[in-house]
Amino acid sequence: MNKYLLGTLFLAASLFAVQPAEAGIFSFLHKKKTEKKAPQKTSYEKILTDQPVTTAAGPLLTLHKADGKLYIELPKATLGKDFLLGVTLSSVSNASLGTVGFRNSNPVHFRFVRKDSVVVMDLVNTDFLLPTPNAAVQRSAKDNYTNLSFLSFPVKGWSKDSASVLIDASSFFLKDNKFFPVIGDDMNGLSVNTNLDDDLTHIKTLKSFKT
Repeated sequence: MNKYLLGTLFLAASLFAVQPAEAGIFSFLHKKKTEKKAPQKTSYEKILTDQPVTTAAGPLLTLHKADGKLYIELPKATLGKDFLLGVTLSSVSNASLGTVGFRNSNPVHFRFVRKDSVVVMDLVNTDFLLPTPNAAVQRSAKDNYTNLSFLSFPVKGWSKDSASVLIDASSFFLKDNKFFPVIGDDMNGLSVNTNLDDDLTHIKTLKSFKT
């Protein structure tokens, strides 16, 4: 009788010990199945959230400085609009090379235009202006006085609602560009040749002004 009782107690204890272990295994499997992966960031989000970013937002476009690069965020409504771009001296080590507050080149009339997978800076051709609208003359002018595709910028991403495109414009602002000279080519009658040192060129500040 005693042997039977001890065997019954031992069996009950064994069942009691096994049940929690089985429940733990199944709960782990259930938890593993219900776990959700975090949504992957878009290329747009990675550039603007994975590193420190300095931003200057304006009504026509937004500038972002990140990891030593300059990104321009263009709303779709801005593509095709007319811009004027000029380079102005803010400080100089030798006043003979230029006057602070003045430009050594004329402002350039251009438009941002999307072409395939890039955004192109088109220089507007103003060599031929029509005094009066005429369909035939307009067609001829369109074929013979086309705009000049000056630079192209790779598209780095789109905003979540696809309302704006992000382009990398670092090559334009941080590389030597003879079309927009910072220093004039003449100093007191002497010819001046200048070259931009890429290793010493950086973006210091960003500013945006209301139009």
